[in-house]
Amino acid sequence: SLTSDNRFILTADRDEKVRVSHFPNSYNIKTFCLGHTDFVTSISLLDDSLLVSGSGDGTVRIWRFLDGEQLKMHHVSKDVHLPEKQNVEKQMENMIVDPKRSQPSETPAVIKVKAFNNKSNLFLVQMEGLDGCILYSYSAETNSIQLQQIIKCDYALLDFSIDAVNSDVVLLTHTKEEASNFVLLRYKLEGSKLSESEAFKIPSEILACVGDSNAGGDLETLHKRWFDNMKDYLERKQIRI
Repeated sequence: SLTSDNRFILTADRDEKVRVSHFPNSYNIKTFCLGHTDFVTSISLLDDSLLVSGSGDGTVRIWRFLDGEQLKMHHVSKDVHLPEKQNVEKQMENMIVDPKRSQPSETPAVIKVKAFNNKSNLFLVQMEGLDGCILYSYSAETNSIQLQQIIKCDYALLDFSIDAVNSDVVLLTHTKEEASNFVLLRYKLEGSKLSESEAFKIPSEILACVGDSNAGGDLETLHKRWFDNMKDYLERKQIRI
């Protein structure tokens, strides 16, 4: 994420932190946002001073990013009933590193966070294993993260996007019966709530151009790929330490 004044660029990776660097000389690091206990999956600017981040530890966190200060943490899994992840022990067997640092969380990961561009301090969260997304708000006055709405879909959620102009939300889903059938769901923001306005089935001609309908759409496979890719990285990290 690039700040509106083009002075700082914010990045995140599997190293449990958010890096705040000067732009364009990104080798000049301003500060770090430290607190997540697992890889950071997504970050989004709430305004010119606040950042929201999501992580494999199942939390979303609000930061005053220029100071590297964590203002609030919220466990997303407390708001929805999701099954604990499976095969954690098997993943551990493939990681020959310090288990205190590398043990996979049993809590479903936050896949994506995205703030609205209307300065409302509203943001959407996509959670591993949830067919839908969650709308939250952050109040600077009370320093609290409030659940506004849980959007549940009849289809598996692959991704979502927020229109930068009118703050409409578009969900990309696919039917569980036929994974090749993709559906776009459009929601309008009214105050602090989302209401579905239309659904659109993507024509088969477009799907033929996309290719494999499962590519990037299976959240369980995506999560396993994160851990598989971490093995060599964590081993190299241990050597450097």
